[in-house]
Amino acid sequence: MRFLIKLGIIGFIIYMVIKYTHIGENQVMYVMNMSGNVVTQQEVRSISRMIYSGFGEEEGVHFPDKSESYWVEYIRDNMQSAAKGRDRGKDIWQTPYRVRKRENGSRRGTSGFSVTSAGPDKTFDTADDISVSVTF
Repeated sequence: MRFLIKLGIIGFIIYMVIKYTHIGENQVMYVMNMSGNVVTQQEVRSISRMIYSGFGEEEGVHFPDKSESYWVEYIRDNMQSAAKGRDRGKDIWQTPYRVRKRENGSRRGTSGFSVTSAGPDKTFDTADDISVSVTF
């Protein structure tokens, strides 16, 4: 119930901003995407630290090569979120986070992993992706 009240208040504020400042829908969407980007950048960093502390320190150069569904479940089970009811295995645009192992060699400092959000367009490998890479 509180969520609906908050959503109504936010909707009313957006309506008033559009009506009295004469800005358009595109500008409102731009601001909303920017705030989503900031939240997602922080989440991607937090996820990378969580994964490193859970696997990187133990496994070192031999980071586990797991399936995408494994990582979604791992994030869902281990990441804390203030947003009640939100699927923590997905970014703010409801796209699952992608965790990929990077193997560039056998010596230290050449392997690691990346955590990526597809960004507002919900498509991976495009310019709006939000990603953090960790190297061992």
